[in-house]
Amino acid sequence: MKIITQKITRLLSLILICYTVINCSSPDNSSEEEIEVIIEDVDVDEIEYTTVNTIIDFMATLNKNDVNIKLTPGTYKFGPDDVKSGLIPYHEMIVFKGNNSNYDFTGVTFEFDTQLFREYGNKEVVELRLYGNNITVKNLTMIDTGDAYPLFRARNIHFDGLDNRIEGFDISSRGSFPYGYGDVFGKGGAYVIKHYKHSTILIRGERNYLKDCTITQRSYGHGIFV
Repeated sequence: MKIITQKITRLLSLILICYTVINCSSPDNSSEEEIEVIIEDVDVDEIEYTTVNTIIDFMATLNKNDVNIKLTPGTYKFGPDDVKSGLIPYHEMIVFKGNNSNYDFTGVTFEFDTQLFREYGNKEVVELRLYGNNITVKNLTMIDTGDAYPLFRARNIHFDGLDNRIEGFDISSRGSFPYGYGDVFGKGGAYVIKHYKHSTILIRGERNYLKDCTITQRSYGHGIFV
């Protein structure tokens, strides 16, 4: 009797298990309420920017920490008169010295008349330099106009500091001598024609990133060098 009871118990357990499996795997769940999943678009760029309207106001932010700046879209031109007036008095013209900051130049063009290179005399001219740490600068168009060459050498960007990022730049480089001949006339200690070079981007520092940038190199020098 005990053996029969155990067999009946096992049989009932097996029937219960089979019923459960069949019921759970049944494709006929049309009567069950459907769950609607809604995925909302989230703006990944949650930085709150302060907009400045003039180059002077923009320059005033370069030494500050923890700022998020947008410059009003437009073309901003730099020439010899701006050197003389004191807007860009130093051979490193625009220098980001603050830390933990973000700059968005969407729709902004900086246009540099290459004649201004000569205003700095025998100095290494740098149009833009990142000197602080943890800075992001994005979406700036930089255009050199004219064919005047520096009296020493020039660069569009010095990329220094730590953990900085330049993203989405469009750079057109001009102003060097002799353009189009490379080092066919020699360079360094022995040369037939003296060179006045103009490279585009020098990358130094640590953990600095250059991302999604376009360089049009119409000057004698390196496009990107480290």
